[in-house]
Order: sequence, then C-alpha cells, then structure tokens
Amino acid sequence: MLYQQDKAWYYREPLRDETSEDPDAIQYGPWQLLPNIPAADATKPVRQSLVDLTGDGRLDWLVAQPGMAGFFTLNPDRSWSRFATFGAFPPEFFHPQGQLADLIGGGLSDLALIGPRSVRLYANKRAGGFGPGIDVPHDDDCLPLLSNSPNELVAFSDILGTGQQHLIRIRHDGVWFWPNLGAGRFGSGKLFAALPFSYEAFDAGRIRLADMDGSGAADLLYLEPDHFSIFMNCGGNGLNEAYVQNWPDGVRYDRFCQVSMTDLQGPLRPCLKPYLLQRSLNNMGAVSEVFYRSSAQEWLDEKDELRACDEAPVPELPFSVHVVVRQTQLDEITQNLLTQRFQYRQGFYEGSEREFRGFGLLIQTDTDAPVDPDKDDGFTAPVMTKTWFHTGRYPQREPGDYNASDPDAQVLGAHLLTRYEGSVEKIIDKIDDATGREMARALAGSVLRVEVFGLDGGVAQSVPYSVQSSRYLVRQLAPLSPFQPYARMLPLALESISYRYERQADDPQCDRTVSLAWDKFGTLIHAASVNCARRKTFGDDAPFDDEYQQTWWQASHDDAQQTFYFQEQRVEPIHLEAAQSWRLGLPYRQRSNAMLAPATAFSVEDISYETFIDPSGKFNGLPRTLTALSLQRYAGCTGKEATFVALPDAVELAELDDHALSAYDRVMAPDKLIERLVALKYEQMPSFLPDDGLNLWSVRRGFNTYAPASAFYHVTEFKPTSSHGCSTVEYDAYWMLVKSMTDPTGCKTTATYEYRTLQPVRLVDPNQNTQEAAYDAFGQVRATSFYGTELGVEVGFDPMGTLPYLVTPGEAIASAPLTLGRRATYSCYDAFSWMDRSLGHQPVHTATLVADRYPDDPERQIRISLVSYDGFGRVLQTRQLVEDGGAYKVDPNTGNLEVAKSKSTVDLVTGKEEGKVGPVVVAASPRWRVSERVEYNNKGLPIRIYRPYFADTHRYVNDQSIRDYGYCDKQHYDPLGRPTVTYTAADFMRRQTYLTWYSISEDENRHGGRGHG
Repeated sequence: MLYQQDKAWYYREPLRDETSEDPDAIQYGPWQLLPNIPAADATKPVRQSLVDLTGDGRLDWLVAQPGMAGFFTLNPDRSWSRFATFGAFPPEFFHPQGQLADLIGGGLSDLALIGPRSVRLYANKRAGGFGPGIDVPHDDDCLPLLSNSPNELVAFSDILGTGQQHLIRIRHDGVWFWPNLGAGRFGSGKLFAALPFSYEAFDAGRIRLADMDGSGAADLLYLEPDHFSIFMNCGGNGLNEAYVQNWPDGVRYDRFCQVSMTDLQGPLRPCLKPYLLQRSLNNMGAVSEVFYRSSAQEWLDEKDELRACDEAPVPELPFSVHVVVRQTQLDEITQNLLTQRFQYRQGFYEGSEREFRGFGLLIQTDTDAPVDPDKDDGFTAPVMTKTWFHTGRYPQREPGDYNASDPDAQVLGAHLLTRYEGSVEKIIDKIDDATGREMARALAGSVLRVEVFGLDGGVAQSVPYSVQSSRYLVRQLAPLSPFQPYARMLPLALESISYRYERQADDPQCDRTVSLAWDKFGTLIHAASVNCARRKTFGDDAPFDDEYQQTWWQASHDDAQQTFYFQEQRVEPIHLEAAQSWRLGLPYRQRSNAMLAPATAFSVEDISYETFIDPSGKFNGLPRTLTALSLQRYAGCTGKEATFVALPDAVELAELDDHALSAYDRVMAPDKLIERLVALKYEQMPSFLPDDGLNLWSVRRGFNTYAPASAFYHVTEFKPTSSHGCSTVEYDAYWMLVKSMTDPTGCKTTATYEYRTLQPVRLVDPNQNTQEAAYDAFGQVRATSFYGTELGVEVGFDPMGTLPYLVTPGEAIASAPLTLGRRATYSCYDAFSWMDRSLGHQPVHTATLVADRYPDDPERQIRISLVSYDGFGRVLQTRQLVEDGGAYKVDPNTGNLEVAKSKSTVDLVTGKEEGKVGPVVVAASPRWRVSERVEYNNKGLPIRIYRPYFADTHRYVNDQSIRDYGYCDKQHYDPLGRPTVTYTAADFMRRQTYLTWYSISEDENRHGGRGHG
C-alpha cells in the first residue's frame, strides 16, 4: 500500500503472516516513510502520476508540464533512477480529452484524443515518448466523448474478453461499446447489455469495472450505501442479472469513500487466468488434481527466506503469474495418494524486451505425507530436487544458494561466445553489453544445475545424493547491426559434470562430458566423456566407526578406481544443402576411441573444453584404442552421398583388428587367414576420423531393396548380410500392411487384416497352421483360435466364425462353455464397473476363458481367470478357478471378507480347526485362488505383499481386513525409491545399503529376526 503526499510517501509492505496456519495468509507491515522519492508538488500545474508508461514492468513517476516532460523509474532495489526526459511529447497530453489506452495492441499506453468523427492517436515509443499524431477518421457513427457527467461513464475496458481495450459508454439504461479494431480504428457502436437503473438515481461515479471471476472479460459493479451490485460478464456476450453483495459489518459507502479492486491477499483473482484444468477423473478410479498459486505468494516466501539469511530481497518479476504448486493423483480403489509439490524462486522479467524469462530456481518434492498417518511404517521420505535455470539476465548473477557440502567439487567455467570461422570455433573474448544481452537471451531456460536431496530428517539430509552442473557455448550466427536489431545465436551444450555422492560428500563418483567440435550447422562431431578416478584411496581412513563398515569400505577399493577412463566420439554426417532438398544430419561415418590415464598423471582440473582442444594438452597426448567404427551407405549412392529420401543401405561395421586376429596366429597362417576372411565375406576397411593406418576387417549388415515412391519406399527384400539368403515382403493393395513374408528357404507366412482396427485376424505359417483372432471396436482381442494338421490329420479348434454378442465377465463365467464355444480363448472386460455404483462399485476387470484341450476331447476343461485393475492401471487382484475346497467366505453384497467372531476358523493347508479369530472358512464349490494383496506407500511403491488365499466367489474381494490376520513381507525404501530394509513374513530382516562405490546386501543370516537384532 502506498500513501502519497507532496513532501512524503508512506508505504506498507506485504509480509507473510507467521501467526496464521494458512500458508497463504498475508499481513501488512507498519507504515514506512520512504527515504528517497521523486520531487512532486500538487500545488503546481504539473501532471504527475505513477504508471508504467515505458512498459518495462517498473513503475515510472511521470512528471509532465509544458516545455518539460520525463520520468523517474523505480528500480527493483527500491531506488529511483535519474530523471529521464522524453524525446517527443505531444502538447495534447495535457488536454482534458486525452486518454491513455493500448490502442496499437503493443501492450503500451498510447495517447488518444477521441472526437465524435475521428481519433487522434499518438503511439507510445517507450522511453522515446510518443510518436507523431495520426488522425484516424470514424465514419460509421458518432464516438462517445469523455466527460465528467454523472449521467454516463465513457472509458476503455475489455468487456468482450478479447484482450483489447474497447471504447465503452455506460448509462442508467445500458452499456454500449465500440470495438477496438486496432491503430485507432473503432467499429460501430452496439448495445452490450441493458441496465435496470433509473435516470434520477444513477451516478456514473459509482461504476467500477473489474474481472471478478477470471473469465478475461470485465464485470460491472455498482456501489450502493449498504451493498454493491455485481453484473457478471457472460464471456463477452452481455451481462447477467445483478448479484447483491453486502458490505462488511460496520462499513457504508458514501461520496467520501474510495473503492478500488486489487489483489491484497495474493489469490490472483482480479487477473486470474481462466479455464485452467483443475481436476480430471477417468471413471476407472484415478483422480488427478492440479493446484495453482500466485507467484506473488511465492515471492513472499522467498522474501522471508532471504531475510533469514540476511540478504536484501530484490524482486525482479513486477507482476504475478500463475504457477502450479501441487499435483495429486488419487487411486480411489486403494486410496493410494501421490503428491508432487513445486516452489518457484528468482523470477525474472526482462524489461527492455518485455519478456518473462521464467524462474531461476525450481524446487520440487515428490511426495507430501504418508498414505495412512496412523500406520506410516511404510512411509518413504520425500526427494527434493532443486533445479537452477538461466533466466536470460545480463549480467548473470551467480546463485549463492548452491550446496557447499563438497569444497573440492570442481566449478565449471563461464559460458562461451564463439564465432564459426572456416571449421574452427573462435572464442570471442570481448563482449559488449548489447551482445551480452543477446547471448543471455539465447541461454534463457537452459538448466544450469540440479541437486537431489532426501528429506528424511537424518544427519546426512543436507548432503545431496547427486549434483549435476552444465556449461554452454553460444555460437554467434549473425551479430547486431544497424539493420539487425537482434543477433542470431545458437546455444550448444559445452560441458557437464555429474557428482554422485550418496550423501558422502568426500567420496563421490564424478563423470564428465565435454563437447569439442560442431560443424557449421551445429551438429556435434567431436565429443568426449570421462569417468574420473576415485578421490579416496586405500590408505585413507574409513568414514565409519563400525568395524564391519570399515572392513567393507576398505574392501571396496581397487586399483582400477585410480584411473581416468575416457571415451571419445567422432562423427561425420551428411548434409543435403540444395534449396529444394534441405536435409541435415544424416548419419555417415562414426568412430569411438577409448583412453586410459592414471590418477597420478591426470586430474579433474585437467578436464575442460579449453584444455581438451589444446593440441599440446594432456588429452590429445593420450594413446587411443579403437572401440567402434561404422560407415552408413544409402541406396543408389556411393561415398559421402545420399538422396533426399535417404534410404539406408548396408552399414559397414569394423569387427576385427590386429589384436583380435592374433588369436589365430597359432592355428592358421596369415595368408590362409586372409583367404578364409574373404570367403566369409569380410572386407578390409580403412580407418578414418582420422586415418591412422589400422588393419581392420569389416562386415556389411542390413541389405534392403525398396519399393518406388508410389509404394512409400517400403522394404520389399532384405538380408542380414551378403552371405545370407534374401527374404521377401509382400504388401496389401494399399501398401499399408504386410500381407506375406517369404524366408530364403521358400517358407511363406501370410496375414489377413481387419481394416477397421488394422489388426491381423488370420496368420498362416509355412506348415499351413492357422491362427485367428477377433477384436472389438477398440482393437482389444476378444477371442482366438488355431487349427491345422498333425501327421496329415486335421486338428485344433474351429475357425473363428461369428462372435457371440458382447457379454460381461460375470455372464461369461456363468455360461463359460457357451461363451467359449469351440474357440481357444475368449476375453471380455467391464470398463464401467467402477463408474456404475449400482453394480457394487467394483474395479475395472477382465475375464479370460482358456480351453486346455481341443473341443472334442472328453477331458476338456476351461481355465477361467479374472484380473482387476486399480485406478493407476496396476494389477490389483487376480482370481483363478481351482479345485473345490476350503475358502474364505466373502459377503456377496459388499465383497468384504467375513470375519469370525468366535474361535472357529480352519487352516486352509491342514484343514484342521484352529483357535484364533480370523476370516470365516467355508467349503467352496467353485473355489477361486486370489492373488496376494499389495499395499503401496506414498510414492506408489509396494510396501506389504501378503500371501495368496482362496475365496468362495469370483467377484473382487475387498480384503483390507487381511491386514489384521494375514502374513506379509514388509518393504522399506530410501528417498530415491530403492529397496532398503525388508521384513519377511517369518520376521527375518534383509537389508540393502547403497554407497557411492559399492553396495552392501545383508541377508537373514546376518540379522535374523527383529528380536535377534
């Protein structure tokens, strides 16, 4: 809140209300006298206002008088700039009919003088003032004139919801508008909505226009002494009837009151973005919700954090935007709730370009709370991921909140600006401010650093699991010039460094990638990756007090860990640059090399772009070992050529070198070996990238013959190598689906399709055995059959024929022989069982009938199985028909297991009566085997897996009560979701521990049961 007087300005700052449990609660601080304010004197004939006239997102204190006009700009650190004068300022600015409105459509306040038949428009030139006046005629009708009449209000407002300011006139009996057509032009006036006021009682000074529901169109408010009326906008199609809202208790409105609409509590309502997705339900048990928040609320949180660190809060986002702060996915069936939270920091708006560049820091947590707070022993701690982005700010500020647990971690160098000259990247050392801003803009949105933490409350919580940092190179394609106000820049990934700590800050695994060269189109042609040597050695002290841990840590050391491992990749692509056949980056030649360097001769500091491109550097002096060499050819071309369609021909792969061929020295003479290689279709292959004279033998793989363009270049013949036979492929008349395939021996397989689903309905193999399938309208398999001959006798199931009408799983089970018929399998599903509450509200499920013998076999039986799915699509429960016997009794109405209230249960294995309370056991015919119950934690990971059991019904069994009587393995996880501790049903413990260079697996023999420690 800002209170202005001539000699002093007072300000009340919004703060987070620490006394409220509401995380969005706001309170306002005490009145503060601003120490530095622009000169202002209301007694002088000077037009003064606080407005963002230049459109850079910062408030300007506008001072205008005849002969002198300019402004002061409020900086983010609350200081005022020097007085800046406008280059051009029209004298009509002081005219009482002059109005500021965005009439050009550039988001700036233009100056307009409205006359009945014309509009004089002065376009806003930002810091340059206003452009010359342009008279725009209006011949359709008379435009309304601005006045101070209490009988009408003439103003600019977006009542149509188009994002433009339209000229409107409001009187006691209606609202009229003249649509903004741009550049000072207006359409003819039209009645927008009628109003119910009388001429005598209407006062235009009581009209307020504001978007109350976030639809994007302005609503109309009329102020009365004891209430105010709200006429909601119908999406730019008129106004609804008035809704009356009383003033708060003790408040009355009169002519001495000043009422305005503003966002005091930060819910972003007056400028709410309409129609954002909030909730979705798939009617199969999954509910997804998205929760939004104003970035102003995020800034209040950030401001408190900065002040707690004794840092001055400097906001660089002058307006609020919508941000997603929470997402939830609920499985209605298992009540498994997954939550992700987001926090946004360091928002940035580039005022000169009027561009929102995003947030510099995103903090994400992958869970919120346990699924069951009362039984949270399966709760997995959240993972917090902090991601820093380049916001395009120039000069770039180095974030001061990077984790500093590892003081020996290497810091990447600054981003580079280069110019491609010939075939070399030339680094530009001297960068002027204008070019620096263009470079920063090109990097906006690039990920700079990612840190991953586990929020389990332990002593190691402040040490990350991993940290990854990135560095970029920006190639200047075209510099700034008098005729080119924007430079063309190409950002390229230059370096990345990844530390895997596993919460041990002094013993990380370090991996590096360095991009070394690109061609003129920005295709990466030379790169290297490095697996760095271990920082700790065998002689260092173990970071553990436990004797076993010390032993394991020492045993994890190996001489191979004290070596740097390099992988080098070189690529030579094909670029087609013809004007009518532009195609870049076709694969041509590729090479991979491996190098080794001991830790005594190489260090992490020796790894960088600058050192790797140095011809006399350590990297270029390492001996190379070829690990892969390939050459891709294209149909109808030789050498480094390709047609525009670029149909791949055989790829040549180097497979043998002198080292591999030395294995034959004792069994074959060199000339005989060469003859044998040639006979086996091996070819000598020259090395390249570079040609270092290696003796290589290669094999060409993947020989294809293609159909013409009219047949979409489908493969009609192929063979793996030149020594293999040729297989042929035949297509349907539309060249869409494969109709048959013949292998080199002449064996042919044919297929027949259903074009409604584009699925095969019949497959005939070379032995004339036939497989058939039938599908529903969604392409799901409903039935299958197969038949053929054995020893010349026809056997198998019947041809598919016509399917029976669609049946539900329950109907299919009730009449299984009739439903299956003489087919091999039949499947059906009920996709609406969870949505239809009248049928018992069962999860979505499928039923499958499978014949175990051919139809005419008297011992034929039908295997029946059902699968139920939860809302996330996971298998919830399976049930298979088995032989008769004892089974748990299920309530036919609710699906719950019936629990005995007395000691009358029977053990399902021994059949003996037991003396404990539990599920009721009955003799079941039929009997169904029910799969193990699985319970999930707050990250959707299985934490309890119970044992299977028998039930007396095929319907879904709500076996939640099994938790009180059943046996299960209980699984725990670390924050990253990796299994750690497992308690078996026999009460034994297994444990898995993850460290940077090794892991520890401890079985039951190590710990025994819980009671054995």
